[in-house]
Amino acid sequence: MTIVVHAGAAITSGSTAAFVAGASGSFAITTSGAPSANLSLSGSLPKGLTFSTTGGTGTISGTARKAQIGSSTVVVHASNGVGDPDAQVLTVVVGTLPKLSAAARVSVLRGGSLAVTVSAKGSPTPTITASGLEGWQRATGGLSGGLTISGAAPSGGPPRVITLTLSATNLLGTTTRTLLVRIR
Repeated sequence: MTIVVHAGAAITSGSTAAFVAGASGSFAITTSGAPSANLSLSGSLPKGLTFSTTGGTGTISGTARKAQIGSSTVVVHASNGVGDPDAQVLTVVVGTLPKLSAAARVSVLRGGSLAVTVSAKGSPTPTITASGLEGWQRATGGLSGGLTISGAAPSGGPPRVITLTLSATNLLGTTTRTLLVRIR
């Protein structure tokens, strides 16, 4: 005797698909349920992207054009004849990877003031962070593509170099860079 269990279709993949403009990419749309779901898409994908399905899985793939930078929404539909169909709003983001702009090295005199500005470009706008800061160093900003590292250097002690790691992150990825702070 064979027992067959049926379950309604449900979309199990995330609700945001991110593509780097001008680069080939793909996003998998996954489902659960038995039998396998039939998938469809309503709405328009950015130019250069296509939708395909096979066996309860869908794929959005292609190379989004640079002119398509921004976000749009489509609706993914899944049904398998068991229970109610499922639908999910999918946000499709086309953007650029973050790029950091900062000096590679800065110097500050013992007891002097440090002020370093770090900027980043990318779409969506990246958030910037700094790690490796010492107690006298402070990082402010960072949420809209700009960060300032400031503080008063210790007045005593030997000359030395502090290595900071700068990171710019958006939905499409993270870029890191090293900043050397030399205390003279």
